[in-house]
Amino acid sequence: MVRPRLYRLFFTFLAFALLLLCLNKSAAAQTFEPATSGFTAELRVWTSGGVTYAKARLTFPNTGYRVSDWGQVERVGNNFVADAKVERYTGGSGQMIMFKENTYTLGTLPSGTYTFTFKSYGTTISSKQFDPSQVMERWEPVTLPGNEIGVRIFSPNGITYTKIEFYFPDTGYSVTDWGKVTRSGNEFSVDIKAERWTGESQARTTLVDHDYELGALNSATYTLTIKMHGTTVRTLTFAISSTSTSVPKLMTEENSERAIALDSVTWLRYFPLMTTSNFSSDGRARIMLLVSNMELSSNESPSLVTAQAEDASHKTYPLTVEYVGKVPGFDWLTQVIVKPTDDLKSGGDIWITINLRGIPSNKGLVTLKPSN
Repeated sequence: MVRPRLYRLFFTFLAFALLLLCLNKSAAAQTFEPATSGFTAELRVWTSGGVTYAKARLTFPNTGYRVSDWGQVERVGNNFVADAKVERYTGGSGQMIMFKENTYTLGTLPSGTYTFTFKSYGTTISSKQFDPSQVMERWEPVTLPGNEIGVRIFSPNGITYTKIEFYFPDTGYSVTDWGKVTRSGNEFSVDIKAERWTGESQARTTLVDHDYELGALNSATYTLTIKMHGTTVRTLTFAISSTSTSVPKLMTEENSERAIALDSVTWLRYFPLMTTSNFSSDGRARIMLLVSNMELSSNESPSLVTAQAEDASHKTYPLTVEYVGKVPGFDWLTQVIVKPTDDLKSGGDIWITINLRGIPSNKGLVTLKPSN
């Protein structure tokens, strides 16, 4: 691989700017302020075992929001009100849709007409009218097929971990208990509990994940069994050897799964598959990513670094890696420049993974603009 000559000066400035922005090193005075707009609240009410519940699911347009206090439910007659404290960060934030949710217990209610209202700092965000005796929508246990569950094993510093990823087809899913890993000899097992909402949900694929520590493992072959509500949904066999290396880490925005990614020429977070703002003859966009825990010895080829993209249907596409090198002045950080394939010309959200010697990094979300 040949290093593009015009990138060197770009990288020095870019690395400094990214570290200041994404690692929150700015000295500017930034804080959280009350938010009563700019986000939505989806309310769901159901009755189970004679007790009525209400769940507020908040959708935020970026990572600069938080809920510092969900508040307590107050009742006046047949009206229930939860006044939360939703806040917005005045500094920079990642451009990724985020979700927060909370369940309130309304108690045992006789048949009648009631109202549940969700507020932020006293301002009504959403309200829902319901009759507890006629609420047919509810949460029910659910299991996922094995192809909608991702598993990664990695061993930094001699300690082995596993990351379990669930790909939910819409917003009507929730993990209620990630469980605990149990071990019997060389066999690990975890039982996870998830639920599905029987009513309407937004048709948006969502990814949730959780890390488990497996401990310091000797060189051997192990199995990990993933269960949901006691039913085995996936079993993975993996090996630990004395030559196991640490897992590369794709840098993402703070509190987000969105990758820190820029067009390698324009420095913009805008990725059309084809572009005229390019030094290459093919006009194809190049995406620059930042990766830590990626060490190549002096006699190893950059070809040991590979990359792939995964779309919403879980189909994977190889990406061409055109450059691998250290960020000037930051030896712990590696620049990786990838070129998307023509198969991604329809654009949309993709999950990019960087592999070193076959060991995958975490997944980072990147949005491609459709080609005309």
